Amino acid sequence: MKTQTYPIPNIFDKDGFYIQPEKYFFHLFGKVPSVSDYVGISHDDNLPQTLAAKYGADENYICHIKSVERYEDEEFWSSASYLFVLKAELILYFRGGFITLYHRGNKMEIDMLMEIMKPNQFTEKQKSTSFLLIDSVVGLYPEFFTPTLHFVSLKMHYNDDLLPVHSQIVSFLEQENTGLVLLCGSKGSGKTNYISHLISHTYKKAIYVSNTIFEQFDYPRFSALIAEHQDTVFIFEDCEAMLMNRTNSQKLHPALSALLQMSKDYYSEVLNIKFIVSFNAPLWELDAELLTAENLVAQYEFGALVTEKANKLIEIQSLKLPIQTAPVLLSKLYRNNE
Repeated sequence: MKTQTYPIPNIFDKDGFYIQPEKYFFHLFGKVPSVSDYVGISHDDNLPQTLAAKYGADENYICHIKSVERYEDEEFWSSASYLFVLKAELILYFRGGFITLYHRGNKMEIDMLMEIMKPNQFTEKQKSTSFLLIDSVVGLYPEFFTPTLHFVSLKMHYNDDLLPVHSQIVSFLEQENTGLVLLCGSKGSGKTNYISHLISHTYKKAIYVSNTIFEQFDYPRFSALIAEHQDTVFIFEDCEAMLMNRTNSQKLHPALSALLQMSKDYYSEVLNIKFIVSFNAPLWELDAELLTAENLVAQYEFGALVTEKANKLIEIQSLKLPIQTAPVLLSKLYRNNE
């Protein structure tokens, strides 16, 4: 493939970490590209070779980035992106199930490329409503993710006062509006499993955001993220580090402040964005601004399972544990049974 390079000040982002495809297109072809976005396309490690063979593309024009990511103390390799110059005036940018084509409006070429991509689309087994937000050198993007669900019976594993709140939350997720749900309580009280249960019973797309990424958020970055994900539930877990024992002069953590702003923003309302935030902390430690938020839909404090329920669970699940004489955390019931 022969290309002519055209001068341009800088094809990289302001930090110099990754190429901006639209600038790269102009750099190679001297034309401003049209842009087409596609969602729900998967790939395997042979995709670059498949496309290179089909288009006779020069491997010098393939940019393949892999990065190691960490989530809840586990490391895993995550394929971050391809930037692939397929031929003159056709660039493919792949990132975490999303494809953007930069082109000059040749519909026949685009249709042919989509036919090639069909064998790489998600199988039924791979489909999921849950994503994990990845922050890599190419920016933020969601990657398919299967949350762990240890148990499914809310009535058996949680105290009875959760059930009416759960119904309220489910109703909220089914509505076309925005809002905020706060979940708090001791570590090991079942918050993460409850969220997994909640999401597994809804057709909403859910994006999990780790607290390390969330801590870096401000309003502009938040706005840019949700603009790409209409009708989505954003889940922020284990955010207790952002709680502060503050004097009147101290402000709410910037990320939490941005979250509150987004939860009542007209933009979020139009896009039907919902927010669920959890804290390994008691309710009284949550900032007053959170508990009095304008669009707060529900709040619940998870606690130890009451004694009667704990003993019933031991009986039904045949857990090898003695009779409990006091309320006990779910995590202790199952951990002590191992």
